Amino acid sequence: MRAYARLKFRDKMHLRDVQAVKLCLADAKEELERMDYYHSMYRAGQAGKVTASSVGVPVLASHCPNCNHSFESAVMRFCALCGVQRPNIVS
Repeated sequence: MRAYARLKFRDKMHLRDVQAVKLCLADAKEELERMDYYHSMYRAGQAGKVTASSVGVPVLASHCPNCNHSFESAVMRFCALCGVQRPNIVS
């Protein structure tokens, strides 16, 4: 991040004016804080994805609760005969 700030303000590296240097330092500090905030938000989002994916896929019922017809595939969400939604099995 420091390298990014150095690249962004490279044209102002040889300033002699004290006020201009203070303004550049304040801008660079603000930029670094903003980047740190966004990186922390990204890390938190990635950690959330890991915990969400570790929960796993819900176990679905193998037969329709209404007509007792067996579901042909593992991805079917509704019964082909009566149209009832396939329930999740609570473990």
